[in-house]
Amino acid sequence: MTNKKLEIINKIVWWIPIRSLRNTVRNKLRGYYSKLKLKIQISTKDKEKFLDIISILKENDALILSYPQHKLHSKTNKNTIIIKSYYDGRCILGQLWILWHRDDIDDIEIKADTKDFVHRSNLLDTYLDNKDLKGIEIGTVLYHSLGIKSIFIDHTDSLDMLYRKREIKTFGKALKIDVVAFGDDLPFEDNSLDYVLTSHVIEHFYDPIKTLKEWYRVIKQGGYIAMIVPDKLRNDNNPTSTSLQELIDRHSSPAPEWYDSHHAQYDLESMLELCKYMNFNVVETQDPDDRYGNGFTIIIQK
Repeated sequence: MTNKKLEIINKIVWWIPIRSLRNTVRNKLRGYYSKLKLKIQISTKDKEKFLDIISILKENDALILSYPQHKLHSKTNKNTIIIKSYYDGRCILGQLWILWHRDDIDDIEIKADTKDFVHRSNLLDTYLDNKDLKGIEIGTVLYHSLGIKSIFIDHTDSLDMLYRKREIKTFGKALKIDVVAFGDDLPFEDNSLDYVLTSHVIEHFYDPIKTLKEWYRVIKQGGYIAMIVPDKLRNDNNPTSTSLQELIDRHSSPAPEWYDSHHAQYDLESMLELCKYMNFNVVETQDPDDRYGNGFTIIIQK
């Protein structure tokens, strides 16, 4: 889709006051809309806590009672809320993430029906959804996988990790990790893969230049690095991108001991600046992305 067409669509939907509905209409017009069935049940014995959960969900516009895509049933006598989404379940997934980060999460029961629980990207499918391609997806979990048949990479396969415990708590299982390795030190030969695929991952690396060099090393000539990157403002509410000079300085100095965090903030412009610095061939961008809508997609070809 051309930037001109995207500008027209954005002008059409800008007046819709509810963000989740605005993104849904935008994605329909762009052709990036797919049906998704999702059912989540949230329960707690504490009625006050239950009412607090409902308040949080409504404040974050996941549950709009007038929004026909969602059906909300609240059984206050059992302190249970059942959310059914028949179309766009992405905003509900975001609210699950908020609940998982509560200090009292162990006192809250969350169960999700995993049938058809895949959040795909039409753009990435166009490039990578091919059974003849061999590639990797780095740093994903069951509810976050892009649905493209890949080799799953993570720095650990331990089920004791907090996010895997919460994954099991909600879905009854965790994604099977195929290869345990850090994403900036991959156990693959040069030019051996058709693609490296990530979603909301690059910002977790302190030295993205090192990381992108490693991803570029393992893909074949003609292969792709495909990233969905959270936007600094839409995802992290941060108005400032990490400067290119800071990233260059990080690359030339020893990295601190690893810890999981958002080590850098990006928007499409700053990521393109980094790609230009690294002499990467960017073949397509999409802003906002067609998956969660709180980031952008960038596709690099070797």
